[in-house]
This record gives sequence, C-alpha cells and structure tokens, in this order.
Amino acid sequence: MRNLTILVIDDEPVFLELMKDLLLNEGYNNIITEKNPKKAVSILKKNEVDLILLDVYMPGLNGIELLETIHRLFPQIPVIMITAVNTIDIALKAIKLGAYEYLTKPPDTERLLLTIRRALEQRILELELESLRSPASSEGFKKKFFKDIIAESPQMFKIFEIVQIFAPTDEIILLTGETGTGKDILAKKIHDL
Repeated sequence: MRNLTILVIDDEPVFLELMKDLLLNEGYNNIITEKNPKKAVSILKKNEVDLILLDVYMPGLNGIELLETIHRLFPQIPVIMITAVNTIDIALKAIKLGAYEYLTKPPDTERLLLTIRRALEQRILELELESLRSPASSEGFKKKFFKDIIAESPQMFKIFEIVQIFAPTDEIILLTGETGTGKDILAKKIHDL
C-alpha cells in the first residue's frame, strides 16, 4: 500500500505549519499544505490524496463551497472541517454536504488525531475493497492463494473474498462447519495471508 497523503487547506500560514508539524510527529509523511483554496482542485487532480483538513472561512472561496466541489468530484476522500467559528448552521451544512467531521479551532489535539486516524482507517478499507473488487486482482488472488482448494460454488468464492479482507487484519476469525469441509486448509490460508 502506498503512503497516505493528507492535504491541509487553510488561509493561516501559522495554522498550516502547526498542522504539518503535528502530522509529521504522528508519522504521517506525505503532507501537502495550501493556503489558497482555489488551488485545491488542481492539487487533488495531480495527487492521490487520502484525507483533507479544510478551513471554513477563507478569502476567495469558502470551505463550504469547496467541500461541495470536493464531494462532487472526489467523493471518496474524507474531509474534516476545522474552523474558528462554531455555529450549528455551518456544522450541519458541512455534515449534510459530506464532511467526515466538524471541529473548532484550536482543535483538541487528541480528538483531532483520533478523527484523522479513524478517517484514514476508513479510507484504507475503501482502497483495499476497491482493489479486491477489481476483477483482475480478485482472479489473480484466487489463482495464487486458493489454487489448491477445489471450489465451484458462489458461496466458496464469497468466503475467499471475506478471507482476503480479514486475513491481513488483527481480527479474530472463527471457522465453523462440518467435519471434512476444509476448515483446516482455510485456516492455513488465512495464516499464510
């Protein structure tokens, strides 16, 4: 998996620098900062961005308008709105337009980092599902890892898909079924993955 990229858009250079330092200290290495909201779409077209931190009130183009554009053009990218002005109307509008979360400045560091972590975890899962849904990827995966299992039924292929999703995680997997159905073979495959 490629390194995750976070785009921070805010018209305050000091805030951009603080966010960049905070994110770098947390181990996020690909940080793009931009103070001109009008450049956001071109940045998104040129880079694979996984998360956006976006200010609401900026000159030239406000964050709500930009959120609307981002959500229309790049609906897969989670956007966390961060603003100094905390109004219920703006927060509701932002969430309604697809914002992942709405936080006020200065953001509580723990809450901000937790929100970023959760948004990126969701993004990673979506990227993994996307790659698994790709027919070439799925067929290649089945041929490579499940070639010694004889299976014709759609139910078994569904099990293979589930194994692809959960095997690389730290989740506990319980296999049940009748004796002789191949639970031990499937358990070995999960372990190998």
